[in-house]
Amino acid sequence: MLQIITKCTFISILLVNSYYSLADCSLTEINAVRKSAANSFVQKNYSEAESKLSKYYKNDCSLYNMKKSSEDTLQRGLWLISDLMLYKHKINDELGCLDLHDDLYATFMVSEPSLYGEKVKKALSYNAKQCQMALDKPFLASQKCQIKGHEDMLAIPKIWQKEDPIYFEISCIRFVENSKNIVGGDRDGPQLQSEGMQDIAKLEVLYVDSVSDISGIERNANSDFEWYENAVWSNNYKLDQLYFINDDNSLWDTDYCFYFPTIKLGKKAGMLLLDGSSSPCNGGRAANLNKMIVKLNYPLNVEIIKNKIHGYR
Repeated sequence: MLQIITKCTFISILLVNSYYSLADCSLTEINAVRKSAANSFVQKNYSEAESKLSKYYKNDCSLYNMKKSSEDTLQRGLWLISDLMLYKHKINDELGCLDLHDDLYATFMVSEPSLYGEKVKKALSYNAKQCQMALDKPFLASQKCQIKGHEDMLAIPKIWQKEDPIYFEISCIRFVENSKNIVGGDRDGPQLQSEGMQDIAKLEVLYVDSVSDISGIERNANSDFEWYENAVWSNNYKLDQLYFINDDNSLWDTDYCFYFPTIKLGKKAGMLLLDGSSSPCNGGRAANLNKMIVKLNYPLNVEIIKNKIHGYR
């Protein structure tokens, strides 16, 4: 019996020690981890530097844990986050870098910018700007659709057509906000009928369905080239919808309703940057910030390349 008690006590001590080691967020630990990561960074091993800080920040010393510690620990921890933003920028994880910035400024009941020192705030702001600039660099400023009746859409860049002729057939696109299905949205049994697809986020594409000659010139089989040169072509447009897919080809999240006020089209054909927010379609106060990089695989689907979701409420 004594042996059993001793073993149980030993296990309990291990669990307690493990808990406190995981929750350790001291100045000594922060300094040691920062120094170790900085050594890797100096040697240009950016992935290793990022990994060291990421693991520590995720498992041992989050912003929440920093706040529970002393003010000095919080200030030193903010410098660790600034370092981590830099390292993520170096490994081209711009979404991860900006997610850290959201941790600091857009996390309900945790973010308190009034507690942050002025010097570290400038460093955090600088790193965030560098990451945002790098994220935006492969993308173009959005242009409104010029097709009458579709001015709420975005025009496809002409440079896309140089990479793939399929983009001659697409004129404009827009994100379609999804909403909760009225039928069966909260069902706890099998589906019994059609419930519609309004709860699935999608892109709407304005494409050229057919082309008509409106010149009135009679076509002569012996002079096709002359007819083609003098013809006046008119595009006949239709709308199509493309759905977002995950890595396993399943439809993207249908539990959340998405809003993307910022959409940028890439310098590389088909690439899109979406920046916005989401909340549960079934109500509640929870909310997320969403940043996504996707690829338009017309006429099939929209492939998710990178997706960052940050809960802020």
